[in-house]
Amino acid sequence: MKIPSLRFLLIAFAVLFAFACGSNPTGPGVPTTGSIRVTSVPTGAQVFLDGVDKAQTTDCTLTNVAPGSRAVRLVKAGYADYQGTTTVTAGATANVAATLTPDAQAGALSVTPANGLASSGATGGPFTPANQAYTLQNTGGSAINWTVAATQAWVTVAPASGTLGAGLSTQITASINNAANTLAAGDYTDTLTFTNTTNAVGNTTRSVSLQITPASQTLSVTVDYTRVLPMPNPNGLDFPILAWSTGPGHLGTRGLTKVNDDVFTSPFVPFLTETVIRIWILDDKMHNGTTQIVCRTIKVNGQVLDVGTTIYGETSFIIGTNGVVRKPV
Repeated sequence: MKIPSLRFLLIAFAVLFAFACGSNPTGPGVPTTGSIRVTSVPTGAQVFLDGVDKAQTTDCTLTNVAPGSRAVRLVKAGYADYQGTTTVTAGATANVAATLTPDAQAGALSVTPANGLASSGATGGPFTPANQAYTLQNTGGSAINWTVAATQAWVTVAPASGTLGAGLSTQITASINNAANTLAAGDYTDTLTFTNTTNAVGNTTRSVSLQITPASQTLSVTVDYTRVLPMPNPNGLDFPILAWSTGPGHLGTRGLTKVNDDVFTSPFVPFLTETVIRIWILDDKMHNGTTQIVCRTIKVNGQVLDVGTTIYGETSFIIGTNGVVRKPV
């Protein structure tokens, strides 16, 4: 028998080595495991891989998983178990996305309607709508306990808890209570949380919003006012005018009615509550150069407001939601 040459043996060995390296890479840095990304609707399901509890809940990623076919099971109270398989490849991430089905025998909470409570009104109330009714129904096959909670003191929920047998329903009411009457103008929000405390199936929320606008009070303004003779501008208007402003770009005026030679009064004037109001007198007959004080006092609802040394009278005040006149801080 003819013995192969050394050259032939070397070539054959090189080919076998190259083939072995190309089909089974095991060098440094080459991944040997893969990952599985597990998600579910709803989340919070316990994850088992090949029957082993991985001590994780969805949504999560399982790492260092050996390649091959792997069984994934998801377990969540109130839902049927999910069973599935996926193929893991070294260096890659497989995906398992499950939609859990409520267990027909478990109790489940349903809340209607889907809308929240959106109320509005002026400071001090009342607010409309004042409440919103919700129907709670157990659509499952066994009894559940439930709670409803708000976080803000101006929201009341009644009743706030109870028990529902399979297929039964009840009604709760969320209301804007009297605590809202003390709130300043502005926008306020809260959240109603409906909880199935038995197995969490059907937990949900509803929004609560409250929009409070500044209220108005109808006030009577009286001015103690004496014109100086001779009048600097006798051709001007023959009566002083009450002027007021509640901010840039907003100015109101009202002619003053003469009560006697020294007293003028305005008809009732509506003012926004809890808003700084600046008030003063306009008098065309007196505006040309006089330096004498012609306005001594201004009264709002009978309360004297200091006008200092202002010739025509100028002062600021706030009318509270309770109707009390006060000076700004």
